[in-house]
Amino acid sequence: MWSLALITVGALPLVRVVSPAGSVHGEASGSSPWQAVQDAMGDRSYLLLHAGFFTCGFHVAFLVNASTGRSESLRLPRQWRVWSLALIGLSNIVGSLIAGACTQRFRSKYILAAMYGSRVLLIGWYLVAPKTRWTFYSFAVALGLTWLATVHPRPAS
Repeated sequence: MWSLALITVGALPLVRVVSPAGSVHGEASGSSPWQAVQDAMGDRSYLLLHAGFFTCGFHVAFLVNASTGRSESLRLPRQWRVWSLALIGLSNIVGSLIAGACTQRFRSKYILAAMYGSRVLLIGWYLVAPKTRWTFYSFAVALGLTWLATVHPRPAS
């Protein structure tokens, strides 16, 4: 991860080399790529977008670790992991339908905030709960309800 971060930061100066003159964001007003980064970091929507990406990436990484690595280290039966993945898939169908229906009544950003907030609570609960079959299954269903339940914009009236 650190290597990718360093490569990305190292590539920032190349923006001027590969971009046609005047096409770099803010270049017409004389600002630098660093100014563009500073502007982005001051934009609330940009920061919330990254928080959303972090949340999604974190819960996927957590699931991989919790369902395989942690259950193996606890010597839990493999069937629990298999069933929990199936439950995630099934409950994801339900979660997607619920999220779609909610867009008719609520703003999408509030639905996403509720889903991400529920994941925080869910993972916190999972960390302190005893590792039983029903803990795994409950976690799988609850996570599946918010897994890929993307929230689309409200349709135009």
